[in-house]
Amino acid sequence: MKLRHGKPLGLMIALLGWLSTVAAQEPAMALVGGRWFDGERFVATTKFVEAGRFVARRPTGPVTEIDLRGRWVVPPYGEAHNHWLESDPVAVDAYVQHYLTRGVFYVKDQGTAPVVRQPITARLNRPDTVDYLAANQGFTGPGAHPLQIVRQMQAVGCLPAEWGMEHIDGEVVMIVRNLEELQARWQRLLTGKPDFVKVFLLYSEVHAERSGRAAYRFRCGLDPELVPHLVKRARSHGLQVSAHVYSAADFRGAVAAGVNQIAHMPGVGFDAELGIEHFVLTAEDAAAAAAAGVSVITTIGAAIEDDSEPERDDYVAKVLKPNVEVLRHAGVKLLIGSDMMRRTTDVEAMWLHRLGLFSNLQLLRAWCIDTPRDAFPDRDIARFTPGAEASFLVLEGDPLAKWSNTGAITLRVKQGRILLPREVPFPILQPR
Repeated sequence: MKLRHGKPLGLMIALLGWLSTVAAQEPAMALVGGRWFDGERFVATTKFVEAGRFVARRPTGPVTEIDLRGRWVVPPYGEAHNHWLESDPVAVDAYVQHYLTRGVFYVKDQGTAPVVRQPITARLNRPDTVDYLAANQGFTGPGAHPLQIVRQMQAVGCLPAEWGMEHIDGEVVMIVRNLEELQARWQRLLTGKPDFVKVFLLYSEVHAERSGRAAYRFRCGLDPELVPHLVKRARSHGLQVSAHVYSAADFRGAVAAGVNQIAHMPGVGFDAELGIEHFVLTAEDAAAAAAAGVSVITTIGAAIEDDSEPERDDYVAKVLKPNVEVLRHAGVKLLIGSDMMRRTTDVEAMWLHRLGLFSNLQLLRAWCIDTPRDAFPDRDIARFTPGAEASFLVLEGDPLAKWSNTGAITLRVKQGRILLPREVPFPILQPR
């Protein structure tokens, strides 16, 4: 890679530093010698950038010319499912730099507390940082998931340790038993201005037997009968609904209730007590989701990372692979999400590639096109056509030939500005 006048790669650090100082002016660019991903293949062409967007012709006036020397250019990656649960400024900076370093510019937080989100808002959604949206408090039932995670966050100082259930219910999650409580919690949710709504469904087919029983604490969710009412309220306020699911029954009920998104691949919350047949989707399930335009987020790496190899292979072959295949065959949009605290979708994508669940082309398109556009459907992103936001990554090698090249990033540009992220260590979380 070189800039105009043939300056070699060895001078890039200094030159990029200069460019970053004039980022506020969003200098016009001519990007020559690159191979640009169009969703199916890489096309060798020259691209022009002006005022943070791609333009059809070379801009008039001063133009910074960058020779990409045949390198591969892709849109920035997306994260469809994670949770930013720390508001400490050092932690927030670590999150931002961790994501930008790995080329992940777009983040969808599937549930956080407004007390955590509010302090970090000013540090996000700018050309020099990560674009972020969040569901805020998710709806669940008494004694249900994710209350155990809330307690863990309290134990390490991410949430006030002195908070009892009277604070947690309403501040972190919405615990709902009936329509009256749904109405009261709904009004409270709106005060935090969520970008979408999250609902927790766990093993809906046995909800009545498990709810309220100590033996199944945290292994249940919201009463599935309440989900259609929640979806109706969300739609009346122009909000989409994302459903945490584990079983096929959860998936089936969420789609029938009208949710927009499934936050986990069914099967990631496998419960041996129920048996495999409770977690495998049918062709009818997939067809219903496709007809309704429901997208599904993977989160597979978090489910299998700690499993032994024989156990993992059996689980993938009997549950996860059939579910991925039936959804893909039906035309359901699959999005890449990790659900890994302090990590991002580079790990999830690695697992999806390693397990052979996606081809390189399918995985790249899902990660850098479908996932960002799903998060920000009203923005012109994840394409290189005139008028689109000039955000992209330059890769050292061809990711369709070798998947690890997705991490060999030599240049990061967001809305026409060159980014120079740095690794920032996360603060150590210690039990209080």
